[in-house]
Amino acid sequence: MTDIETAADIEAAAASWVLRLDRSPNDAKLKADLEAWMKDDNRRRGAFLQAEAAWAMLDQMPWPAREETLPHPVVIRAAERPPHRRQVLLGGLGLAVAAGAGVWALGRPDASYATVVGEIRKIPLGEGSVVAVNTDSQISVSMRSAQRRIRLESGEVWFQVAPDKDRPFVVEAGALRLQAQATAFSVRSLEGGAEILVSEGVVSASLRGLSPVSVAAGEKAVTTSGVISVQALGLEDIGRKLAWREGNIDLAGDSLAYAVSQFNRHNQRQLVISDHALSARKLYGVFHANDPEAFARAVEVSLGAPVFVRADHIDIGRRSALSS
Repeated sequence: MTDIETAADIEAAAASWVLRLDRSPNDAKLKADLEAWMKDDNRRRGAFLQAEAAWAMLDQMPWPAREETLPHPVVIRAAERPPHRRQVLLGGLGLAVAAGAGVWALGRPDASYATVVGEIRKIPLGEGSVVAVNTDSQISVSMRSAQRRIRLESGEVWFQVAPDKDRPFVVEAGALRLQAQATAFSVRSLEGGAEILVSEGVVSASLRGLSPVSVAAGEKAVTTSGVISVQALGLEDIGRKLAWREGNIDLAGDSLAYAVSQFNRHNQRQLVISDHALSARKLYGVFHANDPEAFARAVEVSLGAPVFVRADHIDIGRRSALSS
């Protein structure tokens, strides 16, 4: 007899967790129990995220033909649909998740994914890892027997990396090279550099010709002018900065200027601060990233700043259309 949990055991348990959460999405104890379960084994978090993505896929597209092998990203901001398909499949979630995961696992070794403005996607990589692709971003994926390699072409991504000692997980963004095992971290392209946020584990970061630097959970690293700077940020702050994975913008004393920059990344209709005296005012709250008008109205109330809504942009601080 052995108490070692097999991959099949973990996948079955993950499918069960997804089903239970679907039935009781607001159960705080259930969520706490799930978090405890995932913390006990790094493989469990990857299996749960993959099962969750497969479950979401059941409502988002018809089953693929048997010969189809391309990985399918999950659009996080998909519109709500009638629940009948999930109800039909309630009794066979484990089978459904396994079938969906099989499609991704058989995906071609090289693929590219991109999001448009306002879109966020979650992509299971087939070996237990998951990547979330933020708005207006592009990545190239190469899954080989000796290495798992992702290149960030533009924008921002977050990874939950499954352990695999025989295949390093490598991320490239310009001159930056990251290597990780059983970690969770994000990478964002910046003008002339990149930003790394680590929420779990340790990531090795290096620039061409330089020795690698370790970036641990709760830390942020920024590359500028050929240098990697690491600073402590804290897991709570990192979690807020990664709220985009759920389609949110989480503010806790951030400036209006910062908030506007984040909303403008996610929307075609841009926010404009017409009264620059407001730029440094601090804001608190969690907002839907794709609803800039609701955010502007909240600013109007909290800061007493007039708001003027136009077809292509929203003025904050402008008192009337005649003042434009």
